Parts: sequence; structure tokens; C-alpha cells
Amino acid sequence: MKALVLHAPGQAKVDDVERPVPGPKDVLVGVRACGVCGSDLAREAGGAHHFPIILGHEFAGEVAEVGEQVEKWKPGDRVVAVPLLPCFACANCERGLFALCADYSFIGSRCDGGMAEFCVVPEGNLFPLPDELIFAQGALFEPATVTLHGVLALPKPGAYRSVVVLGVGAIGAFGIQWAKTLGASKVIAVDIREDSLELALAVGAAVTVNSREENAIERVMGETKGGAELVIETAGVPASQTAAWQLARPRGRVLQVGTAAKPVEFPAEVFECLLRRELTVHGSWMSYSDPFPGREWSMTAETFASGQLIWEPILSHRLPLSEAAGAFSLAHRSCGKVLIETGSVE
Repeated sequence: MKALVLHAPGQAKVDDVERPVPGPKDVLVGVRACGVCGSDLAREAGGAHHFPIILGHEFAGEVAEVGEQVEKWKPGDRVVAVPLLPCFACANCERGLFALCADYSFIGSRCDGGMAEFCVVPEGNLFPLPDELIFAQGALFEPATVTLHGVLALPKPGAYRSVVVLGVGAIGAFGIQWAKTLGASKVIAVDIREDSLELALAVGAAVTVNSREENAIERVMGETKGGAELVIETAGVPASQTAAWQLARPRGRVLQVGTAAKPVEFPAEVFECLLRRELTVHGSWMSYSDPFPGREWSMTAETFASGQLIWEPILSHRLPLSEAAGAFSLAHRSCGKVLIETGSVE
């Protein structure tokens, strides 16, 4: 089969590789669409667990073959991959906290993933793709679940009327939509790129703020009359990770979703926001709950199927697998999602 193989940092090319064979409880998925995640960029730059590897954990496709003990799936079923491989045995897994598993693996990170014509997936790591959805939407399930996981973990997730989203890539764009879907009356998006802010408007933000051109804190304070009830940080850069605390109102909540690539330092006056405003700061990691893979995935499927999730503007580039070697450089430059397609994604 053809696959985009990462041989070393910065050295990815489309190769002919051996088609994988499913084990007794595995399913061979014919991949139709696979997204490039920000975490894939870090792996491509040198953060991969091993080389060579086939990246890609955001993918959907069609069942091509099933192992002899598989009963739930059959060839031709349309499916979305659920990439986390929890141990299901540690203390956190026993509590249903699968994202916090002490001994997990991950498709497209610790084992080969979906940037290929075929990928082997354990039978329990597939989610049905509703008939009314296309494979391109299926490839967006995983990023759509990420912000939702954090929001659903908050007390009364539908109680936040004013919401600020910091950073508008795919995760932020879905964060804007989940906030609105769950009841927010005003969502403000903050970014430093105009194309990101255009994306924010396209998916429903009421107000956008270019923090490179104006004082975001002053603007948000004015728009919210003293700070947002909920601030969702998705950019994962120190400037927004610290600004999040300054944008929340007294007794507000901050949801930290973006992973830190650099040390994050809080000046004394910013740290004081935590104390003087009595803020609550929540961390969020991945997108799973009990029963696995969790309500995040079922809600995403239902909300896509109802048409409430806008997805077309989030896709910035769509490449055939034959041209996938350029996907990482495109993703570095884009605020949206780069999609690698193998065959028809309809």
C-alpha cells in the first residue's frame, strides 16, 4: 500500500509499504480521510516516539477486513477511528478516566496511523460514521471532541453565557461552536491572525479581537462588562496561556486546553488575578469518558448529523495521498485543518 512515512525529523515521503494484517480482534480500515493535527507537526519536527512511523490519528474510512474474532464490524461499514488505546486496567481507567491512563498507547503516535491507504485498528477503537455524514466530516470527529471534553467536565457546562476563545485553529473553531451549542449568548474570539479571525466569524463568533493590533484585555473587559464567565485557551502559547487569567471575570472559570511547548511564566500581577478574582482553572487532556470512547464522541456525531457543527470553513487544504509529503508545511502555515485524502471522501 501507499503511506506517508516519517523516516526522520523533517523527512516524510510517500512510500510503498507492506499492507498491515489485522489480528483476531482487529479491523483493517481502508482510510478515506486523515487530518493533520498540531501534535503531528511536533512529531514531524523530531518529537516522534520512533522512526520510521506513519502518523495520523484523525481519520475515517471503510472497513476492509475484520479479524476472526470480530463480531461488531463487517466489511463496508463506515467508521471513525478512536486513537487512544487505554490499558483499561490502571486505577484511572477503572474510574473511567481513560485520557489519564497510566499505560496507554496511541494510534498514529506510538504505533502506525492513518496517513496511509490502510490502518489496523482494534475493534473497540472504532466509532460508526452516521450515514448522512461524509468521510471528511468523520476525520474531524477527534479534534471536535477535544474542546467538548473540557467543557463537559465543567460544573453546569451550559451555564456560561459569555465565553472567550483564545486561539482559532480547528480546536478553537470547534470550541466556539460548542460554547454556542451549549448555551453561550456571546462568544469572543482572540487571535493574532486575520485568517483565524475570519474563521472564527464563519463558525459563529460574535466578536473577534486581533491581539496584535489592539489591547485584547481592554476590549474583552468592555465587551463583557468586567470579564468572561468562561475563557477557553487553545493556542498553547505563553502569551495566551497567561492572558486567559486576565480575561475572566471574578469567580470566572478558565479552561486550559492548549499544550505548552515553552515554559509558561505568570507575572505577579497576573497570578494575583487567580487570587483576587477567585478564579477556577481547569486543565483538559484529550477527549474520552466512560463508557469508552464517551459522550464526547456520541455528541459530536449527533451534532454533526443535525448540521449544527459548521465544518467546511475549517478545512483549509485537501490533498491526495500522493501529495501528502507537503501536508506538514501547509499545516504550519494554515490556521485551518489540512486533510489527506485517499480516494473519495464523500
